[in-house]
Amino acid sequence: MLPHYNPETLGNVIPFVIGCVGARRTGKSTAISHLLFQMSSRFELVVGFIGSAACNPVIHQIMRESFDPRFFFSEWNLPLVAQLLQQQENLGSNKRSILVLVDDVLLSGPAVEQLSHLCMRGRHFGLSIIMCAVSYTTL
Repeated sequence: MLPHYNPETLGNVIPFVIGCVGARRTGKSTAISHLLFQMSSRFELVVGFIGSAACNPVIHQIMRESFDPRFFFSEWNLPLVAQLLQQQENLGSNKRSILVLVDDVLLSGPAVEQLSHLCMRGRHFGLSIIMCAVSYTTL
């Protein structure tokens, strides 16, 4: 987490990458729900890769109220993310501000590579990423 967290300050450093790591049931999902709620006005699109609506009902509700709920997925979607990157690149300086949430989603092979690419180069595409994991090695 950023030192001296303040949603207004964080909004000035978009795009960003945040990794929340901790044991099960320690508040990681609650923390990212709070961040999304506080910063929802800063993003034009939120794409959630969340195990299910039951895994994080707060984010599911925020998606339904403030964003397009069709972008709430229970598993990683390689073609969608590739298309998103291509669209952002095509938009040039008119990129949208996009947040990608990853929580309770199993990743393997190409999905791990794609997420790694987003975390390292997402800022060039106007993408912010917030990911939750039980183990730092997952990040």
